Amino acid sequence: MSNHYHILITTPYANLSRAMKYINGIYTQRFNRLEKTDGPLFRGRYKAIIVSYDEHFLNASRYIHLNPVSAKITTTPQQFPWSSCRYFFDPEKKPSWLNIYNTLKLYPIKDPLRSYQEFLSMGIDTKTQKFYSTDHTSAIFSSNDFKNIILTSVEDKKRYDASADYNRTQLKYTQNTIISAC
Repeated sequence: MSNHYHILITTPYANLSRAMKYINGIYTQRFNRLEKTDGPLFRGRYKAIIVSYDEHFLNASRYIHLNPVSAKITTTPQQFPWSSCRYFFDPEKKPSWLNIYNTLKLYPIKDPLRSYQEFLSMGIDTKTQKFYSTDHTSAIFSSNDFKNIILTSVEDKKRYDASADYNRTQLKYTQNTIISAC
């Protein structure tokens, strides 16, 4: 991508903001040094989305890997030089810091690499495409049950402080819900 990037990070600690500050800072320094320029490259805060570790995680991974193909930068996802996708086709060459196995563990079958490759070839599903194409998307990509667990576990003060994200994340009432309430 020429104006943004996607990254799927799992962390057991609440240190995402520190990690993103480091990643963006190092990239900006290197870019400015190579281009003999200065100043910030990124505007505003990064967009963080909580993704449940289930089919939503797989769909987010597929969306990220297929993004260069959707943008017509490459014809196959493993051709994009800044993507980890090629390591899902040739894991022997992956860097030591890259963990592809969190994604592959979600396939309970004998050949998870082949399964993931087939999953990529199916293209981005409608639900994921709709989620990522919405301008003011919610901060949680998951099932409604997972969203409810996350939203009810947030303290009232933190919920108020993050009310914009929280309000976008609340479950929308369906027509059937409204009819049954009346």
